[in-house]
Amino acid sequence: MSLSDGQSRYVDTRGLHILAYDWAPDGKTFLLTVADKAFGDEEQLRPHLLTLGVSGGAAKPYCETAGKLMQATWSPDGHSLAFLGTSEGVTDPYPGGLFLCDGIGSKPRNLIADAGFTVESYRWL
Repeated sequence: MSLSDGQSRYVDTRGLHILAYDWAPDGKTFLLTVADKAFGDEEQLRPHLLTLGVSGGAAKPYCETAGKLMQATWSPDGHSLAFLGTSEGVTDPYPGGLFLCDGIGSKPRNLIADAGFTVESYRWL
């Protein structure tokens, strides 16, 4: 829905199986958490992050991911994103690592890689 005129419109996602989304701070792009298929294993173990313009079209990969991920959100300035992800590979029972991607095509960094704890939730400040 457009805040300027209150009108809603359809965004063509070209059949993607969308698990979650987040609006970019500039209002021009969606961050999508997607699975290739609507099956539990695909959703749980192999989701990935794509961006899609609000006008629709082809979604583009944002950064590589491996294993479980959740709570992907844009940074307040829209130049990076964070998410909870698997820190021990696809066999990790919970996505408890806090990852940061610094831009399109970047490699995610686990901000708590050497910590003796996991992260259950986070918020940008």
